[in-house]
Amino acid sequence: MPQARLVDFWAKAIAARSPAMLQQLRGVAQGLLAARTALRSVMPGEFVNNPPIDLLYTLFVAEEQTMALPPLITATAVSAPVARRWVDVLVDRDLVTERGGIITLTEAGFVMVAEACQAIIESQTVAAGSVLN
Repeated sequence: MPQARLVDFWAKAIAARSPAMLQQLRGVAQGLLAARTALRSVMPGEFVNNPPIDLLYTLFVAEEQTMALPPLITATAVSAPVARRWVDVLVDRDLVTERGGIITLTEAGFVMVAEACQAIIESQTVAAGSVLN
């Protein structure tokens, strides 16, 4: 499929919130979070920690893209003040909202994470194709 058509396909699929597509994208996000947890077990945290990525991907896989602040902060594996600063940055950039201690992925945040997962799928497809050829 030509690149322009592939990008258009993914954009439409993400916008349509296809259950099959969302399952695939959430699987990528869960895999990324699991990989980051595995890396933390063998590498210093400062080599692995990326709080905004952890916050966004954790919300993406959460039920209805919503979580209470304390478990969301725990998911980042950084101190509460650091996670709090990143939540504030994500709110300022309109990627999440915060109401009464509940953090929710916005439409812009959802699309950003979905497109990032799609880019990961594409990169793995290209890498697998180059190995097979």
